[in-house]
Amino acid sequence: MWSYWLLFLVPAGLALSPLRFDKYINNILWFIVGLLGILLVGLRFEVGVDWGNYLNYLDLAKRYDLVETLQVGNANGSAYMLLNWVAVQLGLGIYVVNLFCSTLLMVGIIKFCQKQPFPWLALAVAMPYLVAVVGMAYTRQAASLGLIFWGLSLLKVGNERKYFGFVILATLFHLSAIVNLLYMVLIRKKILWQYYLFFGLLSVS
Repeated sequence: MWSYWLLFLVPAGLALSPLRFDKYINNILWFIVGLLGILLVGLRFEVGVDWGNYLNYLDLAKRYDLVETLQVGNANGSAYMLLNWVAVQLGLGIYVVNLFCSTLLMVGIIKFCQKQPFPWLALAVAMPYLVAVVGMAYTRQAASLGLIFWGLSLLKVGNERKYFGFVILATLFHLSAIVNLLYMVLIRKKILWQYYLFFGLLSVS
């Protein structure tokens, strides 16, 4: 239980602290808190409702070749299944897969929070659900969410292509991420027709 409180209390304490650090110290604090989140989420053991399912995915990657693994990934996230296959080929296990996904989640959330008016407060708000619940229970969704937040941290007029790329990467972990392409419409009235065509074809398929 202490680990869950740690995830919340550290950024909350920094948000409420009267001390103001210079950029160098602040970057070190962000790195430490991010690393803490990555390790606590990535090294969890038998935590999360889908823990057994993720072990089954790893077992499938052991029994199938790359092509067959990616075919299974059509329903379970091609990037996630590819990650499992690579881990198996390197003789690694579920913890490497979880650490990779937790890294995507924490990096994405931190980059997004750093763009907010009160960065540490934003991170403190994100910790109880996005990290402690989604991160520890739903690995594929967590990786996808991290990529979405990473993309949102870059989203602005004239920078849509980078956001578009992050959304597409996110769909390779969980297809539901595709709906986030609609955010591009909210920041710019004139969007390249290629984006609409891609979104329309994907929706039909």
